[in-house]
Amino acid sequence: MFARDRRRRLKAVDGKLSTCKDQFVALTLIFNVCSGLAMAFAAPIGLSYDRWGGRAIGTTGAAICAVGLLLIWLGVVGPALGYDPITQWAFAIGVLVCDFGSMLNSFSFMSLIWHFPGRQALILSLINATYQVSSFFPLVVEYVMDSFAITLSTTIGAYIGGVCVATYICWMVVPSQEEYYAKAKETLGMPLPKPPKVLEVRKMSWRAWEVLCLHTRDHVCSGLAISVAFSMPTFYMSFAAAYGEALFGHKRDGDRLAEIYVSLNGLVGLVLAPVGGTLADIFGVKAIMYCLGFSMVVATATCGIASWAMQTIAATSLVLFTTLFMLFVSRYLLMYAPPNRFGTVQGIYLLLVIVASCPISALGLLATAMLPQGVDAYRIPMLAYGIAGTLSMTLYGIYYCFNPAPATPPLLPEDERELAGNFGCATLDEVLQVVQISSKQELLKALSSTEPETIQRLVASIDAQKLAEMMAGRDVEDIAKMLEDAPEADDEDDDGAGDDDDDGAGAAATSAAPEASPSAPLLGASAAAVAEGGALAKQAGSASNPTNAPVSMEDSSDEGHRIKGISDRVLAMLKAKDKQAVKEYLLMTSIDDLKVVTSYQEATLSTAEQKKLDKDFNACVSGAEFAKLLRQRPELRSLVQDAIKRDMQRRVASMRRKRGAADGSP
Repeated sequence: MFARDRRRRLKAVDGKLSTCKDQFVALTLIFNVCSGLAMAFAAPIGLSYDRWGGRAIGTTGAAICAVGLLLIWLGVVGPALGYDPITQWAFAIGVLVCDFGSMLNSFSFMSLIWHFPGRQALILSLINATYQVSSFFPLVVEYVMDSFAITLSTTIGAYIGGVCVATYICWMVVPSQEEYYAKAKETLGMPLPKPPKVLEVRKMSWRAWEVLCLHTRDHVCSGLAISVAFSMPTFYMSFAAAYGEALFGHKRDGDRLAEIYVSLNGLVGLVLAPVGGTLADIFGVKAIMYCLGFSMVVATATCGIASWAMQTIAATSLVLFTTLFMLFVSRYLLMYAPPNRFGTVQGIYLLLVIVASCPISALGLLATAMLPQGVDAYRIPMLAYGIAGTLSMTLYGIYYCFNPAPATPPLLPEDERELAGNFGCATLDEVLQVVQISSKQELLKALSSTEPETIQRLVASIDAQKLAEMMAGRDVEDIAKMLEDAPEADDEDDDGAGDDDDDGAGAAATSAAPEASPSAPLLGASAAAVAEGGALAKQAGSASNPTNAPVSMEDSSDEGHRIKGISDRVLAMLKAKDKQAVKEYLLMTSIDDLKVVTSYQEATLSTAEQKKLDKDFNACVSGAEFAKLLRQRPELRSLVQDAIKRDMQRRVASMRRKRGAADGSP
């Protein structure tokens, strides 16, 4: 489209059409380089979503697209006004900016994942489908230009206005981060962990690299195979107009072939992408891999024939390959990436694949530029790509048959500790006992699920007594380390947490969706609950003796009034945020008194009051600070163990009540 507009302008200047092969090569190089660079943003985009939410990145992405289109508009208008030396770089920069903005905007679809329970796979598929369906847009642009005799620059200018309107619409209709978290809590029956306060791009990217290095040979083989094979659809798509003109002998034939490819790209994306995830679940990764190889064979056999039927078959095969390529990458990495790192691992893997394909694509562009003008300038590199792609996919298929993917995703040591810590356990083997699941594969599948019923069923299956027994066998240092690793409670917890259910205090869960926010734990009866569940017990005796004298059960004849007085002083001390006094009493107050006051507060305080108690205590003593106190006074371990057991029992009972209500059972 851009080359056609440039040629039209040149004809208006000197009255003749200039050759367009060099223009097509230059434009293709710009698009390929910028698209490759845009893939580098895949991982940071997922992290940005975790930090700021769908509304923020959706609106920002649309605004960035508007800026990118403005730069492209300058690149189109500049040459006509004689400013080509000044504006020639605006086009390339604009393409890169638009790519990044569109990726950022499309990812905002993730904020709808909990608004449509049971339809998460459809939402994720639509994210990929947006790119292919947008292929119809160039056809609309050309139709408008031809019908109303307007220039490309005018059309782009109008489009910029439309994107500005879309930016406002995104801000109004895309769910905010707060709405996303609220909907997740409503769907799952428990809140998600609070979003990260800072982006740790470097740390997360390095951890993703370490995950890939656990199966280096597998990833090198798969990456090289699809890098080589992906070069042919990229080449055909970029040169469809030039190749059609050279193959059939007329400019309108080139436009027709380009329109066929664009239409097929949109149609396949519109039809196949929404059901692609389901097909992959039914037939597996091997079937996708075989389809990739078959589509490459068909495209190679038909792409060089000067027949509209053959070119339609070739274009369909290559579009199918492109669609299955993204599906293959997602399904392939599900078998290699742990749930809490899936998004970043996918971003790093795709980046490496694109980087590997760049020199391969450059060879084809160089060959086209060096070969004489004519159809062979495009057909020879295309056939070479097709043969190489077919061979690479065949060899990888053989390799995969003898080296299948692991039964469960490999975990880094810190990943296993993190996932296990969400259940108050040290290892996944302990988690299997707590949730009464027989295999790690089944457990990881449940953890990576975005289905609300799966998450709820997992929570409801927790055996609180088994967890307490495990905690009893753990030494003080292990418990202290768990407290130190626990995420701190957020001071700005939503007020709606104090509803009728008891599970709100300290419960947490997150989802993985590809892309998801692939870096956070998926389920949380987490280590945060260790700190938070123990908060009642810890704070219960924290103000029991303002004179700093140890409290014992024999100090008062009226035990009920004494315990009530201790409880009242607890609330007063926490309200005053007297951190030092709280720490001193945790060290000096008898364990019996702490336990009795805990029971008293659980019996007399409302759910909302207990949650406020937890929040006030967390503001005075963090998990790390309590871990230090635990090391100084090991007897506090029994207090933590009792609190964890009670807290877990409340959550499991609440989840079972909710599941019973949903099923209509008593």
